[in-house]
Amino acid sequence: MSDLIKKEYEVEEFHKLAIGGSGKVILNQGAETALSIEAPESVFDELIVKVVEGELRVGMESMSGFRFLFNFGRLFESDRITYYVNVKEIESLKFSGGLRVDASSLSVNDLKVVNSGAVKANYESIQGDGLEMIISGSASVNLGELELNELSVRASGSMKMSVDNGSVVRQGVHISGSADYDAPELTSQEAKFSISGSGKAKVRVESSLDVSISGSGTIHYSGAASVNQRISGSGRVKHVTEEQPVTA
Repeated sequence: MSDLIKKEYEVEEFHKLAIGGSGKVILNQGAETALSIEAPESVFDELIVKVVEGELRVGMESMSGFRFLFNFGRLFESDRITYYVNVKEIESLKFSGGLRVDASSLSVNDLKVVNSGAVKANYESIQGDGLEMIISGSASVNLGELELNELSVRASGSMKMSVDNGSVVRQGVHISGSADYDAPELTSQEAKFSISGSGKAKVRVESSLDVSISGSGTIHYSGAASVNQRISGSGRVKHVTEEQPVTA
C-alpha cells in the first residue's frame, strides 16, 4: 500500500463543483476558494483538475474526453482519495460513483445538487432561497437543518434522503421506485408530493398538502394541513400526531 501525499491546487474562481468516483469529499464554505487532494502518489498521474465555465471538475481525461474517476480501474487506490474543497459561493454540486461527502453549513441563493450511484452525503445545514435535489440509484443524503423558501426533490431508485429539522415555505417532492424521504421535523407551509411505486415519505405540513400516489407508496404527515389526494393502487396517506410514532 503506497503512502498518501497531499497536494494543493491553484484554481480559478468557480461556483459549480463536479466530482465522481470513490473516496471522500470534505466541503467547506468560506472567504476563499481552494482545493487540495490527499491520495496515493500514483493516483496523481491519472488525475486532472480543471475549471470549465465556472465548474470545477476533478477526474481523468482520455481520448474520448473528460471522464470521472470511477471509470478507471484503480478502484482501491481511488477509494483512498480525500478532496478538500473550499467554496465562496456555490450554485451546483454534482457527485457520482461511491463518494462519501461531508459538507459544513452552506449559505446559498439557489443551489442544485445532483447525486447518483452510491454516493453518501451529509450536510450540516443549508440556508438560502431555493434548493433543488436530484438523487438516483442507491445514494443516501442527509441535509441536516434547512432554512429555505423552496425545496424541490426528484428521487428515484432505492435512494434515501433525510432532513433533521428546519423550515421551508414550499416543498415539492417527486418519488419513483422505492425511494425514501424522511423529513418529519422539517416544517413546511405548502407541500406537493408525487409517488410512483413503493416510495415512502414522512413530512410536516401546516397549510396545504397535495398528494398523488400510483402504486403502494405511503405518506405519513403531521401538522394541520388540508389535504387533496389522488391515489391509484394501494397507496396510503396517514395523518399522525406528535404522540404517535411514525411507522413504515
